[in-house]
Amino acid sequence: CPLDYEYIIQPASPDSAIMLLDSVCPGGGGNQPIQLIADQPGDYEWSTGSQQSQIMVNDTGTYVLYIYMTDSICPRTLQWTVTPDTCYAPPEMFFYVPNSFTPNGDGVNDVFGPEFSDPQLIREFSMLIFDRWGEVVYESTDIYGRWTGNFRKGDYFVHDGAYVWVIEYHQDSVADKVKKTGHVVMLR
Repeated sequence: CPLDYEYIIQPASPDSAIMLLDSVCPGGGGNQPIQLIADQPGDYEWSTGSQQSQIMVNDTGTYVLYIYMTDSICPRTLQWTVTPDTCYAPPEMFFYVPNSFTPNGDGVNDVFGPEFSDPQLIREFSMLIFDRWGEVVYESTDIYGRWTGNFRKGDYFVHDGAYVWVIEYHQDSVADKVKKTGHVVMLR
């Protein structure tokens, strides 16, 4: 059975890189999926397994649709090839959060906070620290802000023990925010 139609879907401006926020890129990751539509009568079978007349794709590649019609031996075969130009992949971001600190003034492990692989790539940041009753004891939107064990940035210091932290950040050129939680033990 012959291939009936082949469609090539390319970016609107092939001279510039496609940002992950703007379009479909190899491996997915774009937030603007492409809709592939067929409007002929018959039973549909996509290479993705869908049996609908249209699908949304968020990855590059080849998508084949077989349309089975009652008056034809061969299915009608339509093929879409989604081929964007080069896509921008942001650098991999990782961070380390210690599981304990000792704010006793000896100059070793006196403060608590995350260490990012490249803090210049962070455009939004927040860190909250809660006590065991769920009360916020520290909060900061400064990526370089560090907790010294004080209560709400005042002169009162919290008791030794375990505290829960919530860190949320938004990296440049990445659609979704990242939210991580954990705990830290403070010992004076």
